[in-house]
Amino acid sequence: MRLSPEAQTKQRILFVVDAQDLPSAAKHLLGERYQVAEAQDAACALNLAREQGPFPVVVARQRAAGASGIELLRQLRAEHPGSVGVLLTGEVSMQQLMDAVQAGHVFRYLPDAASDEHLLRAVDESLRHHAELESLRLGEEELDFVRESLHSLNDVLGERVAEQASLLERLHRYAVDLSAAESMGRIAEVTAQAISGLLHGRGVHVQLWGDRDLSVAAFHGPEMSANLHEEPLITRDGILGEITIDLGARAGKELSERDVHALRSITTSCAVAVRNELRRGQRDHAQQAMILALARLSEQRDEATGKHLERVSSYCELLAEGLREDGCYLSEIDDPFIENLVRSSPLHDIGKVGIPDAILLKPGKLTPEEWNIMRTHAELGAHTIESVMHDFPDQGFLVCGRDIARGHHEKWDGSGYPQGLRGEAIPLAARIVALADVYDALTSARPYKQPWSHADALKLILEQSGKHFDPKVVAAFEKRAEEADAIRARLRDTQEELTGANARPASDAR
Repeated sequence: MRLSPEAQTKQRILFVVDAQDLPSAAKHLLGERYQVAEAQDAACALNLAREQGPFPVVVARQRAAGASGIELLRQLRAEHPGSVGVLLTGEVSMQQLMDAVQAGHVFRYLPDAASDEHLLRAVDESLRHHAELESLRLGEEELDFVRESLHSLNDVLGERVAEQASLLERLHRYAVDLSAAESMGRIAEVTAQAISGLLHGRGVHVQLWGDRDLSVAAFHGPEMSANLHEEPLITRDGILGEITIDLGARAGKELSERDVHALRSITTSCAVAVRNELRRGQRDHAQQAMILALARLSEQRDEATGKHLERVSSYCELLAEGLREDGCYLSEIDDPFIENLVRSSPLHDIGKVGIPDAILLKPGKLTPEEWNIMRTHAELGAHTIESVMHDFPDQGFLVCGRDIARGHHEKWDGSGYPQGLRGEAIPLAARIVALADVYDALTSARPYKQPWSHADALKLILEQSGKHFDPKVVAAFEKRAEEADAIRARLRDTQEELTGANARPASDAR
């Protein structure tokens, strides 16, 4: 009998029934959902399964003619392991039933008088189980195929596989070294070393260039001959460098096909790394310019402070490097800490943009009420930076900037503001900025005061060790006082930069 297209899409199940057939209602429901085949006895069921099967699901009565339902399902499962058995049972021992279930002959069993709903549910569950078994079987077949393929490939490739593995290991090591490179010079060094190693010790010269007249070079291997191979570093931004490989003075040392492929892999990665480093530098310069612009917003509303921000950043870098050299706070001070400190220190007074002009620009002394408002600039600055941190939580310079804005008026003895923190409870970045800011304020000329000498400023800072300032920071500053004085002289303000300031008593430090 030719099945209709609709029937061909239905799941196939085999019913093994005896003379007492299924009720017509059950038959109708099953026929609507499945493609049902019927067998009157066990022998007929076995033949039908061999001719038309296997059937995903076989439903058999325990009293099937010619054999018990359990025995029939066992035979069918033996010939067609993917078939799932459902037993309609009346009288059968519980032990027989449990043995059949555990052996896998029977997946579901129902009483003879089971409702149509229970029967349909059992068939649906059995079909799902059949699909899972088929998926596992196909997966095992695919796994066996993969195993056989790999075994065959291993036999055929032999030495070549080992050579490729060595090449991949070297390329992987280069990728790791390249990802850790933090400068153009380091990129050139690891690239020259990697290529020389891959090409069996040939001489290699790497030349990188970019914007702002940037050019670096690195060499690795023996002295090079006049017979050279050149590979440009090409990106979408243009040619960013060139790699030169020695081919040797004698003939026969040309690059093999394997060498060329390996070289191309490295030059591609190197070109991308150079482009990313250039863009990172451009991004950092733009970011720092924006930070300075925002910081100068508050400075311009306060007093003409000239190169105050640049000097404070330089003093902070000097102090942080000095503390590290002296073996202080090594668990905190690393290269990222110093970079973040230098970049974010200009934000220390950013909160002053929120102070009313009547207070910020007042020529005379502030009243206690006005002074309390003025002191809020530390928390205002911290809150301003925190609002940005919600969108950029992984930016270390923002965390550092917040700590500096909030804590640079705290004092080592706990007498500062806004929180009255004491000792190392004050963030280290804020303790460094506190000294740098005071030193610059003392030694800088203002329309309302003359600058202190470097010696006088140093004397006051030493007196405030353990009071206003962290003693270790003071010690680092004292050891490098001449370098700080050189920074002060190099970044001295011009008269133009001080013109237009609002006069205010020198004692009114805000």
